[in-house]
Amino acid sequence: PPPFAMGKAALVDSTAGLIRMARREPRMAEGYARLCRALAARSVGAPRQLEEDALEAFLDRLGASRGATSTFSDLMRDARATQDLAALMAVTRKLYDWRLEMTREHR
Repeated sequence: PPPFAMGKAALVDSTAGLIRMARREPRMAEGYARLCRALAARSVGAPRQLEEDALEAFLDRLGASRGATSTFSDLMRDARATQDLAALMAVTRKLYDWRLEMTREHR
């Protein structure tokens, strides 16, 4: 067999290993929050021309009207403050749940 694994799964595993070795996992929280915001905005039909702050305010208002358990603004603040793996896991779980609430998806 070749000395290095080939394919998409190997690429994902190698990248994850590099991120883990560099201890950069907590820094990925903000990027995940931005992805959740984009997915939710597209799903709910948010106006595309909204700037970042206006989009977050729009999603916060919509979330309040839908009974979301968290506001996106609070979750983004938590994501930016993430310093360790435990905090990373907590905030990504909350972001995932928030996205499901906003898009009315099911697990």
